[in-house]
Amino acid sequence: MNHINFDGNSGIQIRPEVAERWLKIEKDCPGNPSATHSTGRKAQAIIQEAKSEISSILNCSPQDVFFTSGATEANNWAIFSFAKQYKEKAHIYISQAEHPSCIAPVRELESQGHKVFWLPLNSYADIKTKVIEKTEAPSLFIGQWVNQETGWIQDLKAFSELNKQDNFFWHCDAVQGFGKIKQSEALWHADTFALSGHKIGAPKGIGLLKVKENFSMSPLILGGGQQTNLRSGTESPALISSFALALQLANAEQATFEQTTSQYRKILIKELNKAQLTFNIQTDLEPKKSTPHVINISFPNIDGRLLVPALNVQGVEVSSGSACASGASMASPVLLASGISKPLAESSLRISFQHKYKKEVFESACRRIVRVISSIYKVAKS
Repeated sequence: MNHINFDGNSGIQIRPEVAERWLKIEKDCPGNPSATHSTGRKAQAIIQEAKSEISSILNCSPQDVFFTSGATEANNWAIFSFAKQYKEKAHIYISQAEHPSCIAPVRELESQGHKVFWLPLNSYADIKTKVIEKTEAPSLFIGQWVNQETGWIQDLKAFSELNKQDNFFWHCDAVQGFGKIKQSEALWHADTFALSGHKIGAPKGIGLLKVKENFSMSPLILGGGQQTNLRSGTESPALISSFALALQLANAEQATFEQTTSQYRKILIKELNKAQLTFNIQTDLEPKKSTPHVINISFPNIDGRLLVPALNVQGVEVSSGSACASGASMASPVLLASGISKPLAESSLRISFQHKYKKEVFESACRRIVRVISSIYKVAKS
């Protein structure tokens, strides 16, 4: 039985060409990039070349790019840097749509006395920013590009209008959008945004934070002075260079990815309808409203958290929410905050496609999903 990953939002397999580059640099470039001897300079040159490649894709200067262990670290770094600069007099605007790596630091800051405003959502996790009132207080708005559970594409243009105000900053978790949908020029207006390597076929353990010059960052790690004294620690030329290649490939393949995964989603829904199964969809299927590789779907009276292992036995890997929250004994906070009932939220699955599946493997996986759900309903009725 072929196993298939329908949980692309949690991460995808490293791309073969990326793995090849990582291995080659790891073998051929043993020097510490901070060293002044020839092998050290060679390592530093690889990093600088990668930064140049990345900055050309992200429409920024190489000096604006800081490498991290992933988006979780990048999100935390941006949020705590803002809080450290402005302390308790600052305002923070955020919604339950955000990834836990944004919500958790904000809850910590809220417990320390920071003023936090929790923004409302619609049923697809669309962030409603019209309730934000102008204020003289330094403010940070945390607004993602694409929701990790429903696939909803947020209104980045509206977000970019917000941070035109004096002392109003915008941090964007851009992880689930890059390589999946067309780049939005509005994203370049974000004061900071985060990307993660393993979501686009780079190795795990590498990500970045893009920072505008006007945003004041506080040192994350002290020690050797790397990355302009803001994040000390020896950089990995192999990880950074392979991340740059993965970004290039994901960017180049974006249109194909969008077209292909749109067809996948249609095929799955067709198979479910053909089997006359009862289900609710928490993803807006209208083109350009959500990224086509995601569908959040509920099967009434079936706990989605039980469906995950049942489907896994049949070789289909899906999720019942954010991977960082897997195993939690509660319904998705994103869906609940979006007005989805608790029973439906508890019965939800998040299916997020990759592309380039073999046709017969993909179709077999869709049939397996139908078979598992149908058998559970039959048992429940008997």
